[in-house]
Parts: sequence; structure tokens; C-alpha cells
Amino acid sequence: MSESAQTDAVTLATGMTLWCAGLPYTGNRALTPAEQAELACEIDRLRISGRWLFSSILPTAIILACFTPSIFHDASDRHITFELILSRFTQLSGVTLCALAIAVEAWLGCRFLRQQHQFEQDFEAGSVDVYQGMLTERTRLEATQQTLLTSHLLSIDPNCVQTIEILSRSNYLWRVNSVRLRRIIHPSLTEVAETPPFASIAAQWLQEVGRHETEVLYGGQRELSDNEKRELRRFIRRLVVRVASSSLPVAALSLALATEVYHSQAIESDPVFWVFVAGGVMNVVLYVYQIRQARRLSDDLRIGYVGIRRVGKTGASADAKAEPDIEFLPVTGMLWTRSGEPAVWRRGSA
Repeated sequence: MSESAQTDAVTLATGMTLWCAGLPYTGNRALTPAEQAELACEIDRLRISGRWLFSSILPTAIILACFTPSIFHDASDRHITFELILSRFTQLSGVTLCALAIAVEAWLGCRFLRQQHQFEQDFEAGSVDVYQGMLTERTRLEATQQTLLTSHLLSIDPNCVQTIEILSRSNYLWRVNSVRLRRIIHPSLTEVAETPPFASIAAQWLQEVGRHETEVLYGGQRELSDNEKRELRRFIRRLVVRVASSSLPVAALSLALATEVYHSQAIESDPVFWVFVAGGVMNVVLYVYQIRQARRLSDDLRIGYVGIRRVGKTGASADAKAEPDIEFLPVTGMLWTRSGEPAVWRRGSA
């Protein structure tokens, strides 16, 4: 690995791990000469596209300048005819399209040149960050994982090690399972607290809490580490902000529109009223549920520990494969870790 690749490694606080699409960060590697040539071609493509878009603004502006004076031409001495209305409509349409074209060309040009600059930094760094592991189940809150699963670049397979590579400076996806992406995707990364070392010590002091014919249930508890509390506090904050910025505005808008329909016409003959009411009520219910969940998670944070459960085998089934140890939050009952690995919902809660 090159010196630049070693110095460009992801820097995180002690005891934290970065996850992408359900896979943990495992290190970085240097770009091969072929990959560097590929990245150089992408830089050239973005440079040419950006310059072409900026150069096309001038002819579009000239066309706009030709249309604009004719709109404000004094037509007070002309009779209003169909031909005049059609002419004015055509001129206004031309001006609007030209103005939109200039805005789009400028926006795309700036975007391409910004991506070009980021890729140039990646080329100088000469490394990619590697996320590697096995996917056993979907992460509902992980948009990047859903996109890659839909594209069949990732698959849910507990027996297959999968790899995601991300350019170290721009944080754009580079390769997924050795497949080069043809479109630019900016993945969401989630910072997750590592299971603290004292968790394994606590798991050695579990007490028997129940017994069945062939199984014994052991239980215990341990404190959450400072990093785990920080992660849980951040998740609660995101949960409250997310529901306040989505469900509440939609509910308010739906109920306001329902009120407007109610006062303007007979609601018996207009099903739109009931659609707005249903939408408003559903979002209010969702808001109440999410706030209740956030409060219960706040109780878990205030208590500050997780429960530990282990199922052991007895008798003839003692040699059977034991279930993995799990840790769970005491109030919500949400899974926290399984066999020392963070629960799936924690890996994609960004």
C-alpha cells in the first residue's frame, strides 16, 4: 500500500466504526494504475462536459436577448387578434425556456466542475476506503443499501463476503463487489459505537433466570459505554427532527386543505375531502408513534444499561449449536448487539 493510501485512512473517534450499506469499514487500499487511468478519464469527461455547458450559456443568452425586446414592444395601436395572442404566447414561452436553459446549464456546469475537482483530489490521494462484510438482512433505514440491492450489486447472503469501495476524498462509490459503477452515487455513512471490551466480561457473569426441558436461559446486564450513549442520543435527536420535519408539515397541509374543501363545497359528493382527512390523521398518528418511540429510547438512555440474554443447551442437546448472545435495550426491547456485532437498525440510522 502506498504512503498516501496509508495517510488517507478514515479518522474516527476511539471506539467508533464507520458503516456503509450495512458493511463495516475495514481499511483502505491504493488504486491500481488501471484504476488511476480510469479515474483520469472520468476527470477529463467532467472537465469537457462542464466547459461545454458553460460555453453554451452565451448562445442561449443571445437567443434570450432576441426574444425579450419584442415582448415589451408597444402594441397599443394594434388590435387584439388571435394571431397577436399566439405571437405573445410564443415569445413568452421562448423567453421562459431560454431562461430555464441558462439556469440548468449553469447548475450542471458548476456540478460537473465541482465533481471534477473532487475526483482530482481522489487522484492525488490514490486510495479508496474499503467496507467489507456479510449482509444477513436488509437495513430499512439505509437508502444506499436499498439502491445497491435494487441494482443487484449487493445481495442478502450470510455466506458471501461483499465489498464496497469508496473514493477517499469525494466519498463517491467506486466499486461494489469489483463492479465499477457507471453513475455517481454519494453513499450515506453511519458512525456506530463499537461494543466495549467490558461487554465480554459482563457476559461471563450471567445468572440462570429460567429453565426448560432442553434449554437454560441466562440473563444479566451491563452499562452502556460513553460512545454507545452518544450514538443513542444522536439517534433520538434524528428521530425527533425527522418526524417533526416530515409528518407534521404534511399533516398540517392535509388538514388545511380538508378544511378549505369543507367550507367550499358539499363534502358528501367530494371524496377529495376524505382523502385529505385520512392523510392528515395518518401523519398525526405517525408523529405520535415516533415521539412515543423517542421518549422510550430516552428512558433507555436515562437507565444507561442493556440487558444480556443467552440460551444454553442441556442434556442430550448440549452439543447442539448454541444461539448467539444478544443485548437489548430494557424499555423498548430493541436489539442492541448480536454476538458482539451492532444490531442491523444501528448500521443504517444516519
